[in-house]
This record gives sequence, C-alpha cells and structure tokens, in this order.
Amino acid sequence: MVQEKCFLFFVLVLFSAVAVATQNATITIPLNKPITTNNKELYGDFLYVNQSSTLQVNFSAVPKTVSFLIFQVHSHLVNVTLYNNTLTAGSYVVGTNIGLYTSAKKPDTFFIYNQNVDDVQIYVSVHGYKITDPIPGGCNMEFPIPIAPYLRITYNREYFFVDGAAAKDITDVNCNSVKDVEVTFYRVYLKERDFSPESYFAGLKSVMTLDNVLENGEIIPETGVMWSMRRMLSAYAGTGAALVGVARAASGYSLYVPAVTYACRPELGDADCELLDDVLSQMICATLLFVGLFVCYFGHRFFKTEMFLIGMASGALVTYIIIAIIADLERPALVGASLVSGVFFGAIWLVFWWFYGIPVFAVLLSTLNLGFLIAAIVYYRLPDALLTLLWVALAATGFLYQHYRHRGRPPFPPPPRSISPRMPEGPTVYGVWTGYPQRVITVTPQPVNIRIEEPARTTERTPLLA
Repeated sequence: MVQEKCFLFFVLVLFSAVAVATQNATITIPLNKPITTNNKELYGDFLYVNQSSTLQVNFSAVPKTVSFLIFQVHSHLVNVTLYNNTLTAGSYVVGTNIGLYTSAKKPDTFFIYNQNVDDVQIYVSVHGYKITDPIPGGCNMEFPIPIAPYLRITYNREYFFVDGAAAKDITDVNCNSVKDVEVTFYRVYLKERDFSPESYFAGLKSVMTLDNVLENGEIIPETGVMWSMRRMLSAYAGTGAALVGVARAASGYSLYVPAVTYACRPELGDADCELLDDVLSQMICATLLFVGLFVCYFGHRFFKTEMFLIGMASGALVTYIIIAIIADLERPALVGASLVSGVFFGAIWLVFWWFYGIPVFAVLLSTLNLGFLIAAIVYYRLPDALLTLLWVALAATGFLYQHYRHRGRPPFPPPPRSISPRMPEGPTVYGVWTGYPQRVITVTPQPVNIRIEEPARTTERTPLLA
C-alpha cells in the first residue's frame, strides 16, 4: 500500500512538472530604453521557451521616431518557429536565426513556438529604424514571407551559399530600383571546433550592430557571376561563421538578421564536422606531407619527378574547384576525379619539359601556385598564423638547402629528348651569374728575329770532332 502511494505521488509530481514545462507564456517588451541608440538596438536579452510550448511577445512604449521594427530570434543548434498574429502560410519562418518585420505604428504580436522536446534558450533582439532607413528584405521575391529581413544559408562539404532578399528604399514603392540600395555582406569567424552556446551567441553579437560589424567583420566580395544578393564561401566544417548583410541608402541604413553556420550539424556528433571524413582524403593528405617535404628539399635534384608532381598538384587543384562548383558530388568521388585529372595534367607537364626544356615555363607553374597561396593568405588575413610561419620556414630552409647542394652545377638539367633549337653552350653553372661583360684580350704576335748561322766551311784538314 505504501509503495502504491509513493508511485502515485511520483506520477503526480511528474505530471505537474510536464504541465508546467509545456504551458504557454506571455511577455511584454518595453522599447523606450534602447541598448544602443546610435546602433538602433532597442532591446536584446536571453529568454527561455518551454518544451512544446509557445511564447507570446508584445511591445510597449515604442519611440515615436521609429517607423518599423525588425524582431529577431536566435537559438543554438535547434530550430524554432516565429510567426505573427496567426500561424498561416506566409506569416511564419522556421530556423535558428530568424526574424520578421512589423510597422511601429501598430506592432504585430509575435509568437515563438518551441517544437522541441527540451527547453530552448533563445536570444531576442529588437531593432527600430526611422522612416528614411531602407527595409531589409523589403523587395523580396525569393522567400515565402512578404518582407524577409533574414538570411538563408545552404551548404555542402565544399562551400556554402548566403542568400538574402533585396532591400527596399522608402522612395521606391514598387521596387523598381533595388540597385539604389547597396547591400554589403560581412563575415566573422568563430573559434574553431567550439560549438558552445557562449561562442555561438558571442559570434552573433559581434555582427548585431553596425559598429560591431565595422569593427569585427570582413567584407564578402561579390563573385561577379551570380545574383547580387548571393555570396559563395568556402566551407570549413567545424569552424563557425557569423554572417550579416548591411543595407545602405542615401538616407540611412539597416541590418539584416545575422546568421551562424558551422557547415555541418554538431548536434549529430563530431564525425559530421570533420574536415576529412573519408579514408581517401585522409590517405591523400598524409601522402602529401611526405611529397611536400621531398619537393621542398630534394625536388631540384630529381627535376623530372618535380615537374610531374607540380603539374599533378596544379591540375588536381583546378579540377577540384571546377567540379565542386558545377556538380554536387560526394567527397570521395570529387577527390578521385581530381586525382585522375591531376595525374593526366602532371604527365602533360612532364612531356612538355621532356621535349622542350624551357626553364621559364618550368618555373611558371610553381610561381602561379605560390601566388595562389599568397593571395589566399592575404584574403583571409593570416587565419589558419602558426601554419603560415611553418610554410615560410619550410620554403626558406628548402631553398637554402638546395642552393647549397647544387652550387657549381647547371641550374636546369638538359631535357632528355629536346626538339627545340640548341642554345649556345657556355660556362654557366648553378649559383654563378655570367652576365658581366667579359674582357677580351687580343694578343698581337711580334716578329721574332732569328739569326741562322751558316755552318763553317770544312776542309780535308778540319778535325772531325772539332
């Protein structure tokens, strides 16, 4: 009997806890105490939404200078649903970084629905803009929401796209001149393989206001071949990136709802966020370590092997980029196709040296690869710094080592089967420059007077041994 009462009491307590956890809640946010007046952030704070419940959000004390509001909601790793007034088609959006537009004269009532089985911590932010500011996503033709101030991110293992709806100038009622509003995209990288909520929300706050964006963000350039409201970036699985768009018009500015992506799903485990998640890629990277050291320290000694390896690396790199853009392949298939293409290109490069042996072309491909690496380092502002110093050290030591070993030797070995015209032979050796004009010494032969004495006359009385 006592056990039955204890069990009944436990059930009642559990039921009560579930009932409290799933009940809806309502809050009212006053907007007359802005966080940053210059940055137009009227409110920002953390809230909790109970499991399988809805949080209703109302606004009060809206400043008279505000014309419209952008209400944004951010959650970590799990989706939530945001809608206004009624949950109907075209009035809601689902995601981790979402937001909606509302007029400040009669603000909408917003509802945040947590469809998950656990409580969710969210960060809520409200930005108020003047009538002269452009409306982010006001000229939307891509998303189901009439005014879509948020960004949409899609990704695969190689790259990800950031899409936004065009902004609307207050003077352009029918969105006939969307180009008059310039939208600039910015990016901030989060700490590598840090999936904690603290790092996630800190990254969001670093691009939440214009001052923070200009201080922390890097401009994402346009590709020139895509829609002006789309950006394409390399995906580094496990490294988060906070992204935001800034709409600028002649009369003001506004910010899109920032978004964060890891180019993977950390909630599925660390395996989904590995950069090299297949055996083929891991084997190739391990092999490249030893191949790179070989080329760095012994490449010039085995020149034909160096030509093949450099051509193969260049061909594989170019093929990898092109195929990743035009086709959506799995990583093993993409790496395999690039490797086959690299072997073919390396063979062509080796044959070209085999028959022609032009030194300028031999070093051209290596120079282009070096330029590509330097451009990537400059563009990403020395991210990935200890690694850059390691590259510089390897290049310096490799150059000095090979320069020392090849002193006094020809700078380039002769091609095995040259079909090009032979160059004039000279005393050129490795490490010696013969460009100085040589002093020509002309020796003029001088006449030499040689007196030839005639033999003395002999007679019968001259001694034979005289």
